[in-house]
Amino acid sequence: GGPGQPRVARCSRPPALAESPRPFGAGCFGCRGQNQGAQGLRWTRRRTEGELAALEVECDTFRSRMLARLGKLDAIICPTSPFPAIPHGASKDVDLATFSYTAPFNILAWPAGSVAVSRVKPDEESGRSPSRDRVDDTARSVDLGSAGLPVGIQVAARPGRDDLVLAVMQALETHFRGTPDYPLTPVNV
Repeated sequence: GGPGQPRVARCSRPPALAESPRPFGAGCFGCRGQNQGAQGLRWTRRRTEGELAALEVECDTFRSRMLARLGKLDAIICPTSPFPAIPHGASKDVDLATFSYTAPFNILAWPAGSVAVSRVKPDEESGRSPSRDRVDDTARSVDLGSAGLPVGIQVAARPGRDDLVLAVMQALETHFRGTPDYPLTPVNV
C-alpha cells in the first residue's frame, strides 16, 4: 500500500510502450546521443506467450553453453560493475550499465557475490571521455568524485555451489584486507 519505487516504475515503462512508437522513440534517443536508452527501447517490449517460451529456450541454451565453457574451472572472478561504489543518489542514471555485469549470472541462476578488494586512488578518478549519453556521462561524473570509494569484484560458480562462492569471497577478503588500499571503514560522501 506504500508509494512505488521510482526505479522500479522506470523499468516497467519501456515494455508497456506500444510497438508503433518504439522505432521513433529509439531514433529520438539515438539522435540525442542517448544510445543506451535507444537500445533499451529496442530490446524491451511486451512479448507473446510463444516469444516468452522461445526466450526460455534461449536462456536454457545459454546456460548449457556457459557450463560447457566453464570446463574444469571451479569459479569465475570478474568485475561487479563498470565503476566503483556509487554515492547515494547517483545511481538513477547508471542502472542499465550496472545491471550488465551481474545480469548473466542472474539469467544463468548461478550463485554469485561481490567483495570489496581496493579503493579508488585520486589518480584513477578520470579517464572516461565526455559523452552525450546520459548513462555514460553519469558514470563519468561518478568517477570524478570516487577517490576513496571501494572497488569490488564478483565471484560466480556453477549452480548449487554457493559454498564455493562464499569460500572464494572469504579468501579474497582475507587477502585484500591485508593490503593498504583495502576499504576498512565506510567513506562519508
